[in-house]
Amino acid sequence: MNAISMAHFAAPTAISTPLPTGPTLALPGGVVGVLNAGRVFAFDRWVVAVGVSPNLFIVLTCVGERHSPPALREQLAGYLAACGADVVRLQIRFPLGWHVCGSLARTLVYWIFHYVGIMSISMEPRLGIDRPRLALPIAGQATEARDEWLWLGRVWQAMEDELPAALPQLDWLLWEISHRWEVRWALILRDAEQFGYLLPGDRTHIKLCDRAWVALIRRYLDPHGYKMLPTTTARLL
Repeated sequence: MNAISMAHFAAPTAISTPLPTGPTLALPGGVVGVLNAGRVFAFDRWVVAVGVSPNLFIVLTCVGERHSPPALREQLAGYLAACGADVVRLQIRFPLGWHVCGSLARTLVYWIFHYVGIMSISMEPRLGIDRPRLALPIAGQATEARDEWLWLGRVWQAMEDELPAALPQLDWLLWEISHRWEVRWALILRDAEQFGYLLPGDRTHIKLCDRAWVALIRRYLDPHGYKMLPTTTARLL
């Protein structure tokens, strides 16, 4: 399971239409409610999209008809992308009654927790140091993890810009998945090196992955005392 295949990112286009600010947005598939000045979209009794920022939206996907028609969800994602926003998809059930219009931060933190939960970098359990880990290919894993760290960086940057007071509610989550992934990645690379599974081109992908991860760590976790593993530090030298 990985965020890139599950999330279905929609690439932004040049901004051609300003984001709606409410109270409704009429799409061919139905009418959605617009709350929080265009940062929350709802259909019937369900929230179907939230904006981490005006340029980054999380849109509902893969749920039953009673939550919202699939055509409407796709039209909303396309509409936001046409307005110039990046769109990431997430399977979540979030009743409109859970959203307090005066507290966008609480809704965003909830959605971001679930977004992180679908990412492969956060799914692996802690591993014993002697447990063999021969998952291959290394280049593919490094590329997937790099993409996920880059998208997490987008989310954290958006929260820092828009709702910095909410970041402390997310810092421990970033710490947890970062440490878990760092240990897992060190074991994968240790075993690949030991058993001769590293290909000549793998090290380039590993370096790009490490750089994406460490940029996030240095910005958001170093100030809180995060210490990288010695093996990670050695790779970065």
